[in-house]
Amino acid sequence: MIDGGDADAKGAASLALAKACIDCKASAQQAFEHDAIRSLINVVNCGPEVIRAHVCEALTQICWNHPPACPAAFECNGISSLVTCIRNGLGSTQRQVLYI
Repeated sequence: MIDGGDADAKGAASLALAKACIDCKASAQQAFEHDAIRSLINVVNCGPEVIRAHVCEALTQICWNHPPACPAAFECNGISSLVTCIRNGLGSTQRQVLYI
C-alpha cells in the first residue's frame, strides 16, 4: 500500500508500519526484509505533509529497531531525503526526522 494507492492509503500504511515497529525488533526486521526502506524513501519525497511525517516515523522505527536498515537507508539516498524534510517540512515532519 505504500508503493501504490492514494494519499490516504499511503499515509495509513506508513503510520501502521511505524506503529508495528515501535519497540519491536521482529517487525522492524521483517519490514527491512520486505524492502520497506526503499518504498518509504520513495514516498518521503512526495505527498502531503502528514504522509511525510508518517514515513519519517516509520523509517525511524525500522532503523532504530533493526540497525542493518541504517546502511540500506543511506544507500537509497535516504539521508538526503530526510535532510530535505528537515529543511522544508512543517514541525511534525521535522520532529520525526530528528528522531532518527
